[in-house]
This record gives sequence, C-alpha cells and structure tokens, in this order.
Amino acid sequence: YRDESTAMEYLAGRRNAIAHGTSTFEAGANDLTLQDLEGLGKRVLPFLRAVADSYQSFLENKDYLIKEAVGA
Repeated sequence: YRDESTAMEYLAGRRNAIAHGTSTFEAGANDLTLQDLEGLGKRVLPFLRAVADSYQSFLENKDYLIKEAVGA
C-alpha cells in the first residue's frame, strides 16, 4: 500500500504511533487527502467487517470457519 506495507499494516502503524504518543491524532493523517482516506477505507473496512461478522457468528451460533463433522 505505502512504505512497502499492506493497507492494514500502514493503518496499524499510524494507530500505534498515536496510541504510544509518537504522533498526534491531528498529524496521523496530515499527508493523506480525503480521496486517500476513502481508498484506505475501501481496502481495510471489508476485512474488518468480515472479522466482526465471524466473531458475531461464533458468539451467536458457536460457529467458527468450518463446523466439525459429528463423530470426527
């Protein structure tokens, strides 16, 4: 995505810099345009949505990715 990292790695690095005080929230996206932010969201949000849906399914239905066969 940028700096030889995936979109998720890039976003995590920015988030961690803010969380650990090496960057401010205001500076976290100062080099990104609104179009850049929208593109980053389109790359990251589907993955995050799939993870959240997977957790929801697990909690509600005791599902994971594949149900085990009975007696396996």
